[in-house]
Amino acid sequence: MRMLTFFRFMRQILRKKPADLDWIQRQGLIAVKLAQIFALRPDLLGVEKARQLQQLYQHAASIASENLHDTIAKKAPKGFMDAFESIDDEPLAAASVGQVHRGRLKGGEEVVIKFIKQTNAVEFKKEVVRMRRWLRIFLIFAPKLRKVGNPMALINHVADYTLRELDLRNEIKG
Repeated sequence: MRMLTFFRFMRQILRKKPADLDWIQRQGLIAVKLAQIFALRPDLLGVEKARQLQQLYQHAASIASENLHDTIAKKAPKGFMDAFESIDDEPLAAASVGQVHRGRLKGGEEVVIKFIKQTNAVEFKKEVVRMRRWLRIFLIFAPKLRKVGNPMALINHVADYTLRELDLRNEIKG
């Protein structure tokens, strides 16, 4: 997230008017994750603003069906689609990192398939690096912020759990 975008993001979070949730989602995964953290802080933002931001937990933007099928064709192992009779175009659920679709195997068994939104992992890593860089600079000019909280630890925490969420191998581990 670039510096000016971050200031605009913070204005969305802190202003009295409702935040533009669509704008926040368009800013990428780091913005959504930070807004979700703010949603847990009605003591800082007020109950109404926190409730509004909590919508980011339930109402994530989904991948358009044509993009989904294009992604499957490009990224899935060869023959992946041969196992399926069908995959629903509409997601069963969508979250900030990905979405889940119902599918039916050729043998008739119903399954769910989890898709990670393609740009999330690469973009997210770039955004975290950028945010850490400017946060270090910001802390030089506002050292009192370290006494209020630990913003670098917060960014590290968000990065760690989000990257684990993006790695589907963790789903297998349970």
